[in-house]
Amino acid sequence: LQCINPNVEVWLTKKGFNIYNRYDLTRYQEEYQLHPLQLIDIKAFMGDTADGYPGVKGIGEKTAHKLILKYQSVENVINHIDELTPAQQKKIISQLDDLKLSKQLAEIHTNVPLDVTALFNQMQYH
Repeated sequence: LQCINPNVEVWLTKKGFNIYNRYDLTRYQEEYQLHPLQLIDIKAFMGDTADGYPGVKGIGEKTAHKLILKYQSVENVINHIDELTPAQQKKIISQLDDLKLSKQLAEIHTNVPLDVTALFNQMQYH
């Protein structure tokens, strides 16, 4: 979903293989009140066991969403750590390295040099 922009929309299967949720930039922002790139910050807090990055143990989706709604980014949460609850402060401070690493790992890099002509030339069609 973080790849959604004015030129990219994402379709997620909702039920079976014929019902989809279509997300364009407008729908995503209306539904989540965030820019799609802020999903990186939310996932940094939550972690992702399937992708192998830890996040901050004890901070789930709801808390991560609230923090990013209020502070906009991981960096701003850290800059305003004194405004958080003592429990949140403790979790974040004790896992700060994991949080920073998780943000790096959560980001999908879209500017990867790729020679698509060479790839297409190697493809075989049947």
